[in-house]
Amino acid sequence: MPELRVAMLTPHGDPLGRIGEPEIGGQCVYIRDLAVHLARAGVAVTAFTRDRGEVKPASEEICPGAVVRRLPVGPRSFVPKEELEPYLGAFADGVAQELGRDDVLHSHFWDGAFVAGMLKEGRRWLHTSHSLGKRKLAALPEAEHGQYAGRIRAETMAGDACDVLIASTRVERDDLVALYGVEPGKIEVVPPGVDTARFSP
Repeated sequence: MPELRVAMLTPHGDPLGRIGEPEIGGQCVYIRDLAVHLARAGVAVTAFTRDRGEVKPASEEICPGAVVRRLPVGPRSFVPKEELEPYLGAFADGVAQELGRDDVLHSHFWDGAFVAGMLKEGRRWLHTSHSLGKRKLAALPEAEHGQYAGRIRAETMAGDACDVLIASTRVERDDLVALYGVEPGKIEVVPPGVDTARFSP
């Protein structure tokens, strides 16, 4: 039986980034730990992220069976995630050069969804939003709504085109149905885990 291979798509968030670096936070921890547990289960994982021009290798092991690939796309410097859209086509091209025909796509956040939408043909695609643009809009002044247009387009496309949407909570599942019109049957609620070696009641 062929090895199951998963391509994690996380353009703005390096799973091996240091907490406290710009835009390195909970999503990166989630992807890193998910990659570790999938690798332990025998799944080959490659997490694709953008090379920010820092002194980091192009390829770095997360654990045996899981690696991060940093693609040199756009400026060799930090770019806020809200400004990444112009570079995501080139990012998808870079990922495409390394993908196998049967690789499963698991995109993260709207920028990962944007890339997955360009690579989906013939592949199974799972998406995790981590947060939703339409929900965030409710807390923003109307003058700032325009910066979310590309994000919401990508999130809407993911809801329509992906095979499975992973929601962290039942509230997020309900938002995906009510705000994005996602078919309830394609949503799986998978709460984030807790590292009980580090955290306890």
